[in-house]
Amino acid sequence: MIIIGLGLMTQAPRKVMNSFDQKYSRAECISWSFVDDHYHASFEHFGQQKIAVFRYNGEWLKTLVILEPKELMFCIRDYIKHTYKDATVGNVFYVITPEICEYHIYLKRGEGEDVCLEEDPLIFDENCEFLRKPDKP
Repeated sequence: MIIIGLGLMTQAPRKVMNSFDQKYSRAECISWSFVDDHYHASFEHFGQQKIAVFRYNGEWLKTLVILEPKELMFCIRDYIKHTYKDATVGNVFYVITPEICEYHIYLKRGEGEDVCLEEDPLIFDENCEFLRKPDKP
């Protein structure tokens, strides 16, 4: 089970729901939450689990497509295997915004009950180029 954030379960305003319906008219199993001043729609779309994020005025900000590690392109899996030998792939999101499309990969380190999910993702573009691992503040 993947938990993105804890938010108040809610119904979105009409502008938000209209924007969502225009973008994802065939979405199923839709649930809404309000997190960090944005409306989040969790839903299924063509067999994929997704989360779309909107502003109060209906502006679409981004969509996260939840992927299994095996769904990553081979070049990304290979890069991680050779660069982060002590880690395995945990949560994977394909992030789509109006400006970019990129993969955010959270690594797991440790074994058994000591497994730790990294806080910051590795980020790759859709051409398998490693973009960055965000610096900790």
